[in-house]
Amino acid sequence: MPHGTNFTSDELMNFLIKVLDSDPECFVLVDQEAKIIWLNKAYQNYLDVKLYKVQGRPVVEVIPNTRLHVVVKTGIAEIGEFQEIYGRNAIVNRIPLFRGEEIIGAIGKVIYKTDKEFKELVAKISSLEKEVSFYKREITEKHTAKWRFDDILTCSPRLRHLKEFAYKIAAVDVNVMILSESGCGKELFAHSIHATSKRSSKPFV
Repeated sequence: MPHGTNFTSDELMNFLIKVLDSDPECFVLVDQEAKIIWLNKAYQNYLDVKLYKVQGRPVVEVIPNTRLHVVVKTGIAEIGEFQEIYGRNAIVNRIPLFRGEEIIGAIGKVIYKTDKEFKELVAKISSLEKEVSFYKREITEKHTAKWRFDDILTCSPRLRHLKEFAYKIAAVDVNVMILSESGCGKELFAHSIHATSKRSSKPFV
């Protein structure tokens, strides 16, 4: 009997089975030979089978495209995997069960089991991807050099010479300090040097 409880092991197991049987999500338990020990009622209804008819059978004969037999062999969990079950898309978790270091079985759980749930999940993922893409674009635009040397227009021989010198500096991987009075165009040169350098694909700070 577990320490600190009034349940025997059998009572606790029966209690857990009742809880999982009332769960709308689908659960399957297999032994170390990947044979079905138990299916909850939701999974029985989903597969249109009865527990007493499938107990003891290899899980691959009952659940299409399952990989529980692989998880039992490798001991590596598979989380959030796509699985087609009788033409319906599902997302499943497959988790190995251990006693010490020995694999004694695995449990499978169907998270999304209807086309409607699946489509809703795809829509959420698509929305999140668009949102991430938007923010990445915003960050890129804010941290990208805006001007190039061609944007610095001048008739001054000294400024043309300075542009040529800055262009050569941009090809060298060194830190550059630009000093001048306020309003002389330091930012234009800083942007231009970055845009021409080997680091042009990196953020401009």
